[in-house]
Amino acid sequence: AFIAPHHPKVALNDITVGVYKMETMMDFPIVDNFKVKIDPRMPSMGNHSSPNNVHATQTLAGGLYNGKLSLTMTGYWKINLQLANAEGTILKGEEITETVTGSSIFFEIEF
Repeated sequence: AFIAPHHPKVALNDITVGVYKMETMMDFPIVDNFKVKIDPRMPSMGNHSSPNNVHATQTLAGGLYNGKLSLTMTGYWKINLQLANAEGTILKGEEITETVTGSSIFFEIEF
């Protein structure tokens, strides 16, 4: 779940995300010890990325995940994601390559 930034800027933004697992139809506890890899891309600008992003990690069990999101210009950004467990195994999402232009899990930002 995308938590922040609420008002992104052309800068290195703090990003906060939640990672939850459905236990029942009404119970979605936070998952601990995962990593959310972020790869922001601008599809309208040749799918270019941005420098200095920091993957989102959890600092406190039961807490949200925090990282850094570099946005180099205004416009539409697709924040491609990969979810990795504590061992580093990718559980969901794809790495962006010349032939894979987007991950199956992502956030969208336009500002």
